[in-house]
Amino acid sequence: MTPEIIDRDEFIVVGVRAVLEIGERAALALWKEHFAPRKGEIENADRKYYGVFNFLPGEGKPGRCEYVAGVERSLDGMPEGMVGWVIPSGKYARVHARGLTGISGACRDLIAEWLPDSGFKRMDSPIFSCTMADCPDAPDAEWEVYVPIETPEELENLKQWGLYQSSRRFVKDESGVQGI
Repeated sequence: MTPEIIDRDEFIVVGVRAVLEIGERAALALWKEHFAPRKGEIENADRKYYGVFNFLPGEGKPGRCEYVAGVERSLDGMPEGMVGWVIPSGKYARVHARGLTGISGACRDLIAEWLPDSGFKRMDSPIFSCTMADCPDAPDAEWEVYVPIETPEELENLKQWGLYQSSRRFVKDESGVQGI
């Protein structure tokens, strides 16, 4: 597998959040049972659906991640109880996967097989996937998977210059939009 290396601008995903075991099918349930019934509440949403996840070290259990199922849009008018995840601009390795269940295999192949010999390092930013499928939880939905990368030299320079950006997350409750 050889991914395409692309640059992406910063964007925001608004949707529902859960903490999951990596590889479990709970992401499928999150899409079907929690996001699908609420997606109509998100006004002016982009037609692309996103799954955003980040590994959670130090949770006491290996293999846990934070996952958001959502759409691209601004934080303005974010529905109560939903979260917004700001995905930083940067360089990404992109591959294709079929269905939500194919995403974990694509990530595993990118990180475990391609990345070690690629000359790149994984950035400490979320991995995300997106689809234009009308039904994102369909088994045959075509997804693109994005893993944030930089060369070791670029990563060190970004940190030294104070330009390294990790993601930022927000939630809306009765008091308004709050950083989390």
